Parts: sequence; C-alpha cells; structure tokens
Amino acid sequence: MSIKLYEEKELYPDAETNAFCPAFICEWCGNPVTRPNALYFWYINKGRYIDRQIHVAHKGLCEKQLNNKIGNNDNMQMWDDITDLLIYLIVNTGILDDERYSESLFKKLHDYISNKNE
Repeated sequence: MSIKLYEEKELYPDAETNAFCPAFICEWCGNPVTRPNALYFWYINKGRYIDRQIHVAHKGLCEKQLNNKIGNNDNMQMWDDITDLLIYLIVNTGILDDERYSESLFKKLHDYISNKNE
C-alpha cells in the first residue's frame, strides 16, 4: 500500500489552497485515489494471511490487472471498500477512545464537509 503527498491543486484543480494533501496510490496505474472508487485487498490461503500485505487499487480494470501481475494462484482474495480501511485505521489508532481526539476528528470532518458544500 502506498500513500504519497501531493499539492492540493494537483488532485483538485478547483481547490482554493495548495496545501499538502496525502492520497492513496493505486498500485496498478500509479494514479491517486481521489474518489471512493477503490478497494483494498489482501490474500489468504486456507484461512491464513499470506504476507499481511495490503494492496490498494481502483475497482475494475486496475484491480484485475494487479491481481494478474501478482499471480494470485490458489490464494483467495479478500477485499473491502476503501472507506472501511479508513474506519479501521481510525479505530485502531485509539482516536475514538480519547474524547479530546475524537471531538477534534469529528470537528475537522464537519468543517471539511461544511467548506466543501459552500
């Protein structure tokens, strides 16, 4: 899984700032994931993780091409929507266990959504 820093205007040309903006990178095409049209996946074999590597790809052609490149063989691909990965990462950092951090997170999300809808 790869995350890369961009300038905001590189990802969103209409952006009013040029702040640094981290984004997931599709492992097949190398383009940033800027819409929820991606998934993350991993492989298991007989109920066990193969290498615990998480892969990120756009849904559809990128995912299929990456699977072919990796050579999935007899391993079973397990996948979920990219939004679920973000939720797991938030939960696993313990942010929601500390009221100060969870309030800050929800405020930042609320402010972002409010500004985006203006």
